[in-house]
Amino acid sequence: MRSITDNNEVKWESKKKKGDIEVFVRSVENSEFKEFKAVMKVQASLKKVAAMLQDAETMSEWMYTTKSVHLVEAIDAKTSIRHIINELPWPAKKRDVIVSAKLSQADDYSIAMHMASVDGHPLVKSKAGLVRAKLEATVSATPLNDGKLQLEYCGHFSPGGSLPSSVYNLLLIDLPYKTFVDFQKWMKKDIFDEDVVNFIKEPETVCAA
Repeated sequence: MRSITDNNEVKWESKKKKGDIEVFVRSVENSEFKEFKAVMKVQASLKKVAAMLQDAETMSEWMYTTKSVHLVEAIDAKTSIRHIINELPWPAKKRDVIVSAKLSQADDYSIAMHMASVDGHPLVKSKAGLVRAKLEATVSATPLNDGKLQLEYCGHFSPGGSLPSSVYNLLLIDLPYKTFVDFQKWMKKDIFDEDVVNFIKEPETVCAA
């Protein structure tokens, strides 16, 4: 997956590897907050993963530090505006971010949901006690020859306010790791409507490993 910051000169540093999940971080030019990436392999269909990503209301159940995700506007079948509230460890204030979320599929069948901050939306009002943050993140799934998918979660979060980078950067290992741990649990639930992602195509053939 392409880096969020597209800074190929700075190498990823592996910080944690447990089970099927490995977490990396690296510095970002002109930012005191680091970029994170998590990688894991799962046994699932592309439509199942896509349906999970499209279900905004359940994202807070598996995305670590996320208190709520509200679907503000469904622009089309692939694009939506979402309001996300993040609950960071005490004593940090809650953060909120408005993102444009777009699901796409490449020629190699891989899918990706890209989320990027937008300045505002008429249906989202500022609330006392929330600090407006910025986010750019991508969750992608790529078919492998053994029939599994390789999932990657890459993101760069600018929390805003007065949160020290030294405090936030400590979260960068747990944030993607615990997100993927819970993603695996929710992926097993039979609650996601795959009909809403009927535009997603599965690989026609899968080669044996």
